[in-house]
Amino acid sequence: MFQRTFSDFNGTAMNSLIKNRITMMYKIKKRNGWKYLFASFVFILLMFYSCSKNQDDNKSIQDQIYQVVEEMPRFPGCENEATKEDKEMCSQQKLMEYIYSNLKYPEEAIRDSIDGKVLIQFIVTKDGNITDVKILDDPGNGLGKAAEQTIESMNKMSEKWVPGKHDGKNVNVSFVLPVIFKLQD
Repeated sequence: MFQRTFSDFNGTAMNSLIKNRITMMYKIKKRNGWKYLFASFVFILLMFYSCSKNQDDNKSIQDQIYQVVEEMPRFPGCENEATKEDKEMCSQQKLMEYIYSNLKYPEEAIRDSIDGKVLIQFIVTKDGNITDVKILDDPGNGLGKAAEQTIESMNKMSEKWVPGKHDGKNVNVSFVLPVIFKLQD
């Protein structure tokens, strides 16, 4: 067995034990420092992610698409009408005139004597533009595509749609419109 003498504790052996212990304490602190640094880095990343998520949430609230609003979007050209009801009636009339003067009946539908109703959905943005045009119901033979192209052509008009309003602000509004194709006898 190994026996220690008093001189071992009092001399160089004791100094080297203390030095070793102090060295070990510093090494441990150094390693823990890296752990704290890494944890701080992860915390900062999480904070940035949380902030960007909040900004995305605020953006999605601003870009919310409404189905029903206080003032629905209107086709342009009726702003001189006196009442709200007159503006809406005029707008509907001008919209139908635009559609049926710009709509091209597909040759294949004429050839196959196909007529019917295309149900089309689009967004009138808070800027008065038309986006996200989707065909909801299509009797076929190119009728849906013809209606879609006519709706998309509204972005080329000199005047934009009058945007919908909610709480006094322009908002994005979903609009569903039936487009009826009917062959003449």
